Amino acid sequence: MSTAKDISVEVIEFLLSRQRQTFVAFAKGLVRDEEAAKDIVSEAILSVWEKRDEVQDMQGYLFMAVKNGCLRYRRDSSIHRKAHEHIAQVEQGLEDFYTQTIENSSISEVYEHEIFNILMETLAEMPEDAREIFRLKKFEGKTYKEISKELGVSEFKIDHTLRRVLQRLSEALKDYGPQIAVIAALIHNIQ
Repeated sequence: MSTAKDISVEVIEFLLSRQRQTFVAFAKGLVRDEEAAKDIVSEAILSVWEKRDEVQDMQGYLFMAVKNGCLRYRRDSSIHRKAHEHIAQVEQGLEDFYTQTIENSSISEVYEHEIFNILMETLAEMPEDAREIFRLKKFEGKTYKEISKELGVSEFKIDHTLRRVLQRLSEALKDYGPQIAVIAALIHNIQ
């Protein structure tokens, strides 16, 4: 029996091209996927080619390479299938949880956290004096007169600043039109 290194490239190509369909059919029988079988056989042929100087029995080596490729494919497919099933179960569980949460929540509860975050982000983008006036009025519940005295600004400036702040908040929360009552309740609760 001759080794692969004793055989010319043309002979290897001829043998592989003639036997390729046989190996593809063999692999397809094991993996039940023609494209995967073709890929497995191609990888096995590449392996034979790369080890042509070491291989004693080219056909036997190719058979084992195809068989091992099929076993790897089945093992990997099984792992992927189990992972996909697990992911699907987790996703279904999350979907059920969110559905139940939405069913058991009022609109204000669903949007309250999101609206509050937008409110805080919008306030953070405003000038410090506007944030401070808003904080004193809405968080600490101080009157215009108390804020004016504390900050040394006119009540007119306080009123004007609060109107600008509320206008910016309205713009930031415009997508929550139906939930405007929630916004008002949040701002009212912040007082």
